Amino acid sequence: MPSQPRLKGGGNVARENRNIPTLDGWRGFAVIAVILYHGRAGFFNDNSIAMRFATHGDLGVNLFFAISGFLICGLLLKEYQADGDISLRRFYLRRCFRILPPYYAVLAVLCILSILGAIRLNYSDLPSCLLFYRNYTPLGSDYQGGYYTAHFWTLAIEEHFYLVWPMLLLTVKPKRAGKVAFLLAMAVFVWRVLEGHFGWFSSVLSPANLLSRTDTMMDALLWGCLAAIYFPEIVRFTTRIRFSQLWLPILAALLVVEKLHTRG
Repeated sequence: MPSQPRLKGGGNVARENRNIPTLDGWRGFAVIAVILYHGRAGFFNDNSIAMRFATHGDLGVNLFFAISGFLICGLLLKEYQADGDISLRRFYLRRCFRILPPYYAVLAVLCILSILGAIRLNYSDLPSCLLFYRNYTPLGSDYQGGYYTAHFWTLAIEEHFYLVWPMLLLTVKPKRAGKVAFLLAMAVFVWRVLEGHFGWFSSVLSPANLLSRTDTMMDALLWGCLAAIYFPEIVRFTTRIRFSQLWLPILAALLVVEKLHTRG
């Protein structure tokens, strides 16, 4: 029986990308963080410690992005190691049939509810939803009905990532993908800080969109890609550590990143 293809460093691709239970815990952490962030005004007192923690709950979205980048990049690496190539056609077809039907079904339901008078929908936001640039239009316009589609900004970033990363990975090849992902992630971080400080696009785009734009938020997905690329090395390193409290330095790193993210 032929052996399973292996990533750089000897990790078994098929097994490593099939199911990683730890990710379920991180997903749960991300969900709780986002819920606390959106409900913080109703859950906690203004000056409480819980409120101060909840105000950073938007970190959960970044965590979702990182998990998505990790999983998608891992699947692409698995395919490359098995076939020596990446089928862009197969990848985009899978993404389309997995995402577009339920997504457009939700938009259709929102339109029907608006027509029936159950909700007030801002129809001017629909083109940006249909074409996945909702993250570059004003968000949170509750009084205009933009509330019901504002959260689609995250999916817009995901779709832009799906469009760019597979082609980039195929171009640079996996052996150089780690360096490219790191450099791009750092470039996006620096760009976010500079744009947040100077506001070069403030006359065209609302400053409120700074933390929802693809060009300022793609680094979260790229860090996930970097983790997928070096996952076998990460596994070998952690298996040599006897302590189970690895979540402590990870949590500390996440808090530092969140502080930098907020300042940007």
